[in-house]
Amino acid sequence: MSKTQRRYIRMSDLQEVYGISRSTAYRAVQAGKLKIRKFGGSSLLKIEELDAMIEGEAEAAEV
Repeated sequence: MSKTQRRYIRMSDLQEVYGISRSTAYRAVQAGKLKIRKFGGSSLLKIEELDAMIEGEAEAAEV
């Protein structure tokens, strides 16, 4: 992974980048699928975890 590649995404950017609403992300956090990290006043999600959750749900839907 290059140093210029983003590792985290703000909760407020989820809709624009992934098409996932904040409420859906918070439900995933409550279910233990994602973990919120705080940095200053921002709530951040690790992109790697978000991608893994999306991939896992896509694979489950294919079965």
